[in-house]
Amino acid sequence: MGPGHDINIGSLGKNVHEKRVNGIRVEGCTFTNTHNGIRIKTWPYEPGTITISDLHVINVTMVNAGNPIVFHQKYCPWNLCLVVKSSLKQINDVEINNVTCTSATPNVITFICSKDKPCDNIRIGTIHLK
Repeated sequence: MGPGHDINIGSLGKNVHEKRVNGIRVEGCTFTNTHNGIRIKTWPYEPGTITISDLHVINVTMVNAGNPIVFHQKYCPWNLCLVVKSSLKQINDVEINNVTCTSATPNVITFICSKDKPCDNIRIGTIHLK
């Protein structure tokens, strides 16, 4: 997590030695005035081939959150990478349920998934938007 973020699992897969991310559970939290909400981001065409899985976000409240839910497998800040091939990172087995949110941006849910390793088994339950 970083300043201005709610739940941010990111910048993954840039290095070949990174380890798998799994078994994360976030429950019963409230975040206020953040730039991003629930966000998973991976570098696109980089050497790492990690998996992000078994992630559960339940009973979370976001107040005035920008970009409340974002999965981004082509994350490339400041054009520091080539987006010539699909990401080899895998995002799977994610549950997001019972989220109450007021969004500061027009896009509430954004999925930018890889063609070769698409987001898989993503379960979005009840989301209350205000």
